[in-house]
Amino acid sequence: MTDYTDQEALRIQPEIHSPEMPEPLKGRYQEGNGVVRLPCDDMKVADSVVCDDFISYCAEPDDKILFALQGAGDMFLIDTTCRDFLAPYTNWDNLQAQLDSDVTAFEAEHKEPGNANLLKRFPMKKVTFRNKFGVDQTEDDWFEFEYSIWWRMHSHEPRCFAGDHLTPATPVCQFYCWGQQCLLKNPPSPNTDNRLLAADMSEDKSVTRKRLLEQLAGPDIVAADYVDAKLPLKIPTRHLDSHKYVIPQN
Repeated sequence: MTDYTDQEALRIQPEIHSPEMPEPLKGRYQEGNGVVRLPCDDMKVADSVVCDDFISYCAEPDDKILFALQGAGDMFLIDTTCRDFLAPYTNWDNLQAQLDSDVTAFEAEHKEPGNANLLKRFPMKKVTFRNKFGVDQTEDDWFEFEYSIWWRMHSHEPRCFAGDHLTPATPVCQFYCWGQQCLLKNPPSPNTDNRLLAADMSEDKSVTRKRLLEQLAGPDIVAADYVDAKLPLKIPTRHLDSHKYVIPQN
């Protein structure tokens, strides 16, 4: 996740050498002596990333929200105003009108009952973003955000208002593997089964070739087999320090 500058980016990578790597991925990427096999011909290690403490504050409806996610050849960019970002779920002008007319009803709707210090958190699963081709795209369940709304004090006298206290947070992200494919067992070595070629050393080469094709012993197609594990698999994740590591820019 990044702003327009690399210095504000949070960069993460899966630690395929970690002893905490879950099966069957551990057996796929690690030898028994701890040597790591690079997954050059595999599809993926993880299919999801979960980030906590990524917080964006909106003091005005025209404040901007900027969120960029890049990896695995894809890029997703959210660059919009707070008003437009919340539009599928709530109307900023209606909220302001409700606050102006009946603050008690506003507070009852946006605070957790029984806890005066805790705001309700509303889920957001329908999000519009710009893809790597520069085209706006709206999807359900690709991203999941939460939002809370509250009022703030305002004064027309600058000396009476010290400003909003908005505590910044440091995001922490973790890779996960949620799909059934994550549990697919590793295929056995092609040299460990019992399939044999039955060759007929006939002088008629066409007959020999035909028998080579027809007399292959054992099935060629084996049903998919999965390990008995609970999804999601938690993938060991390293947070990279851009000042410490040489990180490719592409």
